[in-house]
Parts: sequence; structure tokens; C-alpha cells
Amino acid sequence: MYLMHMLMLPAVFGLLSPLLPVPLTIILTAVVTYCLSFVISRLIGKLPFGKYIVG
Repeated sequence: MYLMHMLMLPAVFGLLSPLLPVPLTIILTAVVTYCLSFVISRLIGKLPFGKYIVG
């Protein structure tokens, strides 16, 4: 999750920043990025070779 969140942070921020005020954008970007990273790492972990990728 630690390395994965940096890949999706710009995309999530780019989607939310035009829609919301700055303080709300920062908070929601953090929450959405954390949740997406968690879900994606869980899905990768369920693959047969996922334990070698996720740890």
C-alpha cells in the first residue's frame, strides 16, 4: 500500500480538485487513495502469486 498510493494519488486529486473546495479535496483525496490502495492490494493478494507481490 505504501508504494501503491503514490501511483493513484495524482489521478484521484485530479478528479476531486475541480469539484470541491481545497480542504475537503485534501481530506477526500487521502481517504479515497487509502481505500483504493487497500482494496487493490487485497485483490492482488488473493491471486495465486499475490503473496510474492504484496508480501
